[in-house]
Amino acid sequence: MTETYYDKTRYPWSMNTFGEMFLVLITVGLYAPILIYAKMNHSHRLTENRLTIERGVITTTEKSWDVEEIEGVEVFERLLDPLFNFGSVTIQVRGNEHTIHDVKYPHELKEKINEVRG
Repeated sequence: MTETYYDKTRYPWSMNTFGEMFLVLITVGLYAPILIYAKMNHSHRLTENRLTIERGVITTTEKSWDVEEIEGVEVFERLLDPLFNFGSVTIQVRGNEHTIHDVKYPHELKEKINEVRG
């Protein structure tokens, strides 16, 4: 029986390293779209009386506030958020702050909330 020997000085990358790199690339390639979809999958509804936020892929979380109870609205954008029209919206309700992350067009949501509040 003949054994194959790899000289580490001549072949620094063994087959195990390529296999590990391939496994990492496959894992990232499969999970990255799922994580991105999960992060971006949310919606908000603003009516004359309520602001409702729904978020989630497998499990869904819904938060709802009366517009009359909203005391203030702030928008926070990280470095690259304006390029992709994303940001976080912080809502003050009865002295508590609630932050909604990854909102598409956050300034428009802020303006609409302020219009409804009067």
